[in-house]
Amino acid sequence: MKTLKDLESFRLGKGQMNAVTGGYNCYIVWADDWSTDQIVVNEPGNESDALKAEDKLQESYGDTGYVICN
Repeated sequence: MKTLKDLESFRLGKGQMNAVTGGYNCYIVWADDWSTDQIVVNEPGNESDALKAEDKLQESYGDTGYVICN
């Protein structure tokens, strides 16, 4: 039977954990058929950066879709 000691090699360091947990993604929900596409993937930043990106992308896409960043 495996124990937690056996899984020690899979442990992430502090720098690796920060890389995994940071950032945001943005999606667009298209107005014509309500399908979605991911338009930003793992962009470094925090919630404030995500909201700014959401506003800027929404300006670009206009009425063609609704942008969501989180």
